[in-house]
Amino acid sequence: MSIPVFCALLLTALAAGMDLREHRIPNILSLGGWIAGAGLWMGFRGFRGIGVWFLGSLCLGVTGILVWRLGGIGAGDVKLLSALGGMLSWKRGLWVFFAALVLAVLFGAVSLWKKGQLTEFWPRLKYSLRRMTGNVIEPEHTKQTQVCFAVMLLGAVLLRALREWWWLH
Repeated sequence: MSIPVFCALLLTALAAGMDLREHRIPNILSLGGWIAGAGLWMGFRGFRGIGVWFLGSLCLGVTGILVWRLGGIGAGDVKLLSALGGMLSWKRGLWVFFAALVLAVLFGAVSLWKKGQLTEFWPRLKYSLRRMTGNVIEPEHTKQTQVCFAVMLLGAVLLRALREWWWLH
């Protein structure tokens, strides 16, 4: 596992714990992630590393803002995503983001199955997608399944760490 992935694992573990306990991710944690990411890349590449850090933060920050505006994640998740992008680089960061989205959908389906409401999975997913595109036609009583996205990010970073470990051995 690389040093940036290890640092991202620590950051997401802290964020997931706080998100589960308090249902929020503190700004100081995201700020620490941004500073750590800048320090990592400057350590690897000198001042040229700032470009890698900035591009990763910008790419995942913009992606997070788009999903936040569509109602998919919270503002704390956006800041955490931006910090992760700065730590991991834009390629690894986007991989982690999309893996977390897949995990969130799977977790939502399992959560509904446990509640005995699996038949509501497709209508809720359809409602979420329509809400994201702005074409909300469904009645207001249709609700979404809430998941702590920081936990999904932790799972995705763990998958990334296992993937890197697998290729190294």
